[in-house]
Amino acid sequence: MPSEKELAIYQGVLRLLAEGADIYALKASDIAQAAGIGKGTLYNYFSSKEEIILSTIRYTMEEHLERLREAIAQKPDFSAKLHCAFAYELSHHSHHFQTLFLLSYFGAKGLPPELKKAGEFFPALQEETSALILQLAALGQQEGILGNYSREEVLMAFTGVFSALSLRLCSQPLLTKESAEELIDSYYRMLVRSLAP
Repeated sequence: MPSEKELAIYQGVLRLLAEGADIYALKASDIAQAAGIGKGTLYNYFSSKEEIILSTIRYTMEEHLERLREAIAQKPDFSAKLHCAFAYELSHHSHHFQTLFLLSYFGAKGLPPELKKAGEFFPALQEETSALILQLAALGQQEGILGNYSREEVLMAFTGVFSALSLRLCSQPLLTKESAEELIDSYYRMLVRSLAP
């Protein structure tokens, strides 16, 4: 659980991105100002801008996975849970896009050697996400909506459909409530067709 100051720093980074800041030109002093703290205080928590960005990625990814898990847990069946997951993606797309943008910061050159240990959360988080997908798919199978497919096929289908939705939202992010519901239904049907019995 991040401290109050760490949370302010993460939110400061995300706010700067939302305002169109260039992540590559961003300075620690910009982040400190956005977080409402002094630059010296920033370095009490993090040793570099890269560590701040990596920690922000971890925080946002873990936070969103937990919120999604909680949201779908309240739904009674496969259809409702999957519709909820798509609705979550729609309502949180801008946050996911910011996280992907942050990830791209390390994409070209990889993590600096001093942050390799801090970056070890990625595989664990990926496994948690996979486990959630496989639980949903197992429920779909139990209810006769999905067929019996291998782990890899299930993960590819879910990842492909959610990625397609994300790309669609990048090109046309503003939706009315009715068009959002139609979009969710169409992606739900696409996923069910791809894993039909």
